[in-house]
Amino acid sequence: MATDKTGTVRLYEAIFGAPPGRDISPDDHGRLNEILDMLTDREAIVLRKRFFEGLTRRTIGEQFYVTPDRIRQIEGKALRKLRRPAHKERVRELFSTYAELGQIIEQLRGEISRLQEELDSAKADNAALSRQVFALEHLVNTSGANTAPASVLALPLEEVGFSTQVYYLLHYRGFRYLGEVARTNREELRKIRGLGQKCLNEIIEVLTRLGAIPEGAEDK
Repeated sequence: MATDKTGTVRLYEAIFGAPPGRDISPDDHGRLNEILDMLTDREAIVLRKRFFEGLTRRTIGEQFYVTPDRIRQIEGKALRKLRRPAHKERVRELFSTYAELGQIIEQLRGEISRLQEELDSAKADNAALSRQVFALEHLVNTSGANTAPASVLALPLEEVGFSTQVYYLLHYRGFRYLGEVARTNREELRKIRGLGQKCLNEIIEVLTRLGAIPEGAEDK
């Protein structure tokens, strides 16, 4: 009857009389060489063909020009060797060691995920703090000349509703917050390459709408 058990599981069951206490991963197959190194070359070949290639003793015997009974003897001797206390414990250690490593790796992945979430949260907190610092600096530097709320002056340019053209022109010249634009002289804004009267009118309209400059001061 067909089976989906891997050769690793079948060999483990043949040695211990019971399946492993966990699922076998593809990485487990790499430990087979360590297990089969405990045997002679002929014993290792027979076990590979029996447990991993699924060949019958008759087929293996035909390949080596010996009887099926002789293959059974070689197979039995190899399994008895692996069942010896020292060898058996070594096989068990190979599986348990890698199982523990797998658990440690999963724990580390969970810790990395947790730290990434904390880092993302810290970045968001830092961005909010930067806005608050900028707003306070602006209030100190302008000495009350601008009565706009600090929260408005601390708005990043991408959040105030500028057109793409105006946003990139200002961003290219180093402007990052609305308050930086609000305290810049109109003549200085006109010097920005590519920023014409239409763009300047848009800037004044946005500043006025958000209360970043007083009404009636648009032409200063």
